[in-house]
Amino acid sequence: MACTQEPAKNPDPNHTHADFAVWIEGKQVDFALSQFMSGSSTDLEHKDVLHPYLHLHDGNGRVIHRHKPGQTLQDFMGSLQNMRYEGTAFKFLDCMTCQRSSGTYTVKLFVNGVEEPQGSAYVFQDNDKLLITDTQDPVELRKEIRMVTDDACLYSRTCPERGDPPTENCIADPEVPCTQ
Repeated sequence: MACTQEPAKNPDPNHTHADFAVWIEGKQVDFALSQFMSGSSTDLEHKDVLHPYLHLHDGNGRVIHRHKPGQTLQDFMGSLQNMRYEGTAFKFLDCMTCQRSSGTYTVKLFVNGVEEPQGSAYVFQDNDKLLITDTQDPVELRKEIRMVTDDACLYSRTCPERGDPPTENCIADPEVPCTQ
């Protein structure tokens, strides 16, 4: 008889996390760069926040942190320097290394391995695994889906068997406070 373990419940449903990756032209976009980070999670003042409710921090470019319900992937991407995600279009605003001169790519969104028709309007759920990709090749798609990390559960405290999450401070909406 197989033992199934119920995932732990996030103690703060207003502070949710999702693993994500963006692949364009067969290469993964590196969101661990400092230009995408919103300061340090232990900085109580969060002076460098790019968006008040959606951010990346501490050099981890694989987990989106959301501090208010209802925020979309378009909201998140719009907060990052140099890129936009609207509908099915992913655009680099300053695309000096893109193969296409416009820097605009038609992409699909996959949530937990399944194509999501809402695209950029999607509001991620806690522990979602999100992939934005321009590939049409099914073999490449399977590879990219497998490469999306599984670290959001650490921040949401829903996989306690994997240990304690990194330390972070809340920057939630005062009307929707964090409970950490």
